[in-house]
Amino acid sequence: MSRENWYAKTQSKHSIDAEPRKGKFSDLTNDPCAKLYDEANEIFSTGVKLARSGDFDAAIPQIACAYLLDGRSINFTLVLPQNCNASQKNRLLDYEIVHKMIEYKPDEGSFGSSVLRIMLGSYMGGHPLYGQELIAAATVHIEFLLKYIEQHLEIEDRNSMVLGGCLTRTALLWLRSSLHMAMGNYKAATKDLTKALEIDEFYTQARESRACVWAAVKLKSYAIIFEEFKRIVDDHHEDNRSNEVSYAWLSLSILSDRSLGSLDEARGYYEKSIKATKRRDEIYGTRSDADLPDVVKQMTRRFHELQELQSNSALFGDLSALTLEDREKRKRSCLKCGATTTANGGDLNQCARCKRTYYCSRECQVEVGICRDSYVSI
Repeated sequence: MSRENWYAKTQSKHSIDAEPRKGKFSDLTNDPCAKLYDEANEIFSTGVKLARSGDFDAAIPQIACAYLLDGRSINFTLVLPQNCNASQKNRLLDYEIVHKMIEYKPDEGSFGSSVLRIMLGSYMGGHPLYGQELIAAATVHIEFLLKYIEQHLEIEDRNSMVLGGCLTRTALLWLRSSLHMAMGNYKAATKDLTKALEIDEFYTQARESRACVWAAVKLKSYAIIFEEFKRIVDDHHEDNRSNEVSYAWLSLSILSDRSLGSLDEARGYYEKSIKATKRRDEIYGTRSDADLPDVVKQMTRRFHELQELQSNSALFGDLSALTLEDREKRKRSCLKCGATTTANGGDLNQCARCKRTYYCSRECQVEVGICRDSYVSI
């Protein structure tokens, strides 16, 4: 993902004309993450109102806490829309007021102001004029806070007077990893996520982010990625909003390395991903197909291709009435076109990775898309 695309995805998609949400997400599920999200939303709303009233002393820690609890609670926009009324302003955080809070009592400084600088780096890191500068500033503040906390670990206590215990090394390492990813430095990102897991092995958010990086840029084998996502779905609540991504990667890992499971197992994870998508939309709001995670869309395309293949290929016909000899012959058919020999009459080529599928040509294997990197040349 380019830095510009990443920047576009960080921008708020909330409509300023929408009415404030009635009820809480935790009313629909007992997922602890939903409760945390509700808490972050409430703190953010209070913080914005305080900021609009000019009470920066109270607003800064409120907004900083909301960002650290769940950054999705922050409804950020670069510039307030024209004709924005008071109610709408109290639901939006724009660059101008964030900048005012950061510059408030600059000689004194504060942990909250440092967090707001990190937040700006996250939301505006792809800005064509200021992005690099904001990311650099965010990185400096993360490094400062990490070193300070290492010398004052009591800050991470939930009863801490410093941002309510929300300011932790794991949260800062996760935030810095996102900045590394924005700059395309995936190895540095995974290094930070690994450090976070060394501090807290149950910090599933970091484990999930690391596994997604491994899978997206192929930094680890499919076997390692598969086992990591299996642990993640085991650790997550059944209604976790990220389950659709984890199940999608589990399904695609099997399709890419058939030694990890059968086609039926891959289809099982596919169905769980679709179910998780529906459940996620029931709780947090329906999305269009275009707004679904890329890996979910990729998984869906692969299974649509397989379904079409199953309906068209003789390989997936009714085997119950066939003789043993006929079954073996169909087993050795090209997975794409059903041919039993290559174009020149030779034996089919076996997939070097899964040892289960056969193809009459490179074109057929590439078109199917399974284990395409392990094709054995004719």
